[in-house]
Amino acid sequence: MVRNGQMSSAAKRFFATVRYTYFSDRWRMFDRHFRLPDLPPWLTIYGVDTTAMVEEDTPSTLAAQETQFKSTLCDRPGWRMIFGHHPPVSNGEHGDGVPLAKILEAWSDHCAFQLYFAGHDHHQEYLSTSLFDIVLQGAGGAAVRDVKVQDSLRVWGSRGWHR
Repeated sequence: MVRNGQMSSAAKRFFATVRYTYFSDRWRMFDRHFRLPDLPPWLTIYGVDTTAMVEEDTPSTLAAQETQFKSTLCDRPGWRMIFGHHPPVSNGEHGDGVPLAKILEAWSDHCAFQLYFAGHDHHQEYLSTSLFDIVLQGAGGAAVRDVKVQDSLRVWGSRGWHR
């Protein structure tokens, strides 16, 4: 994010947004969906607005995110990672986010990505799917909650859960 001792304006805006959390009781996302600026060419990290994807019935917002997602991640070399608040699958209290899982599965058909980071459920979990891996780190905002014991042989991918 720093080249020749200088930080890009996009990086400055991003870090200013994050620093704002020290002065506000509400964290304000950099944008509804965005690519982290100034990373090496072999690494692309993209943030998605999962609330708009899961909880709001806003096809135009979803279409805009999908268009931006494809233009940002498709045909990029190296690692492609995504992060969002809600997990597509989880053994936590909130469970699987089936609508989000279906959206991400469809997006991965167009632009494969290797890793998805999420929070929301208040525990830590690593899940490997047939499409991408998931790191769930939701233990920062509240007490850690119990994890549901589910079928350890279930596999997500190929249009949903299967054994």
